[in-house]
Amino acid sequence: MNSGGGKMTRSEGYKVKRRRERKVASLDLKAEQNRTKMTLSRETLNRLEDGMTKIHVLSFKLYFKFHHWYSFCSLLSQLTTLSNLASSPNND
Repeated sequence: MNSGGGKMTRSEGYKVKRRRERKVASLDLKAEQNRTKMTLSRETLNRLEDGMTKIHVLSFKLYFKFHHWYSFCSLLSQLTTLSNLASSPNND
C-alpha cells in the first residue's frame, strides 16, 4: 500500500476492495456452514427425540405389563396362602 499517507492509487484501492469482498465472502461461507450445521443438529435432535419417545413408550408398556403380571402373581400367592390357611386344621 501507499506508505506516504496520501491517496491510494487505483490498483491499491482495487486490492483493498477485493480483500474486503473476499473477507465478506468468507464470512458468508462460514455463516452458511454454521446454518447447515445447525440444521443438521436440529434434524439429529428431532431424530433423537423421536427415538427417546419410542423408548419411553416401550419401557412404559413393558413396565405396565410387568406390573400387571407381578400384581397377578402376588394376588395368586396371597390366595394360595389364604387357601392353605383355610384348609389347615385349627390348632387351638
